[in-house]
Amino acid sequence: MEGVGFVGGSLGLGNRSGEVAARCGRTTVNMGAASVKNRTRRVGIVDTVKEQLDKSTLAFALPLEGYTVKEVSKLRGVIPENSCALAVKNTLFRRAVADSTWEVAGDLTKGSNLWVFTDEADMKATVEAINKFNKESKKEETNGIRGGVMESILYDAKGVDALSKLPSKQDLYQKIAIAINSVPTKVGRSINSVPTKVGRAIKLATEEES
Repeated sequence: MEGVGFVGGSLGLGNRSGEVAARCGRTTVNMGAASVKNRTRRVGIVDTVKEQLDKSTLAFALPLEGYTVKEVSKLRGVIPENSCALAVKNTLFRRAVADSTWEVAGDLTKGSNLWVFTDEADMKATVEAINKFNKESKKEETNGIRGGVMESILYDAKGVDALSKLPSKQDLYQKIAIAINSVPTKVGRSINSVPTKVGRAIKLATEEES
């Protein structure tokens, strides 16, 4: 599995290390440099995960085992530019989420994981891209989403999929704006219709009395 992308293990980031490092903000730690001591490297990895979590709305895990080096490379290429996929050793990931709002993600640290970090705007596109990739690669059974965390809540695979389909804040704001803009028209129509309705009611009442 050399090159698959374990961060913090004996594996590098494969032949796309520069691109992945740039996307995931790993600009200060060179995982393959022999001169970097293990302890310093581990600290850098934990900091990198924390940085990703700080700017993410949703973080979810996929089983890493079952993917080839080429498949992991392709998967990283199909997710949105602002999303990030990192394979992190469980011990380091648990250290990164300890005493934070992401701590419940530690429950997903079983086996080897490929962690995906995404913000609200790209949640839907990221999950859809990964699901499509797994379907086309026939990896739905072996490498489907294990679960994820959003706002301190742990979700299973179905929960993550459901979260990705929720409207974003921007979508909600647009709907509210449209609704507000339509209010004056509706109110105006209602007001204009009042005299007619009142007139009809008075006419009917007068006819009944006569």
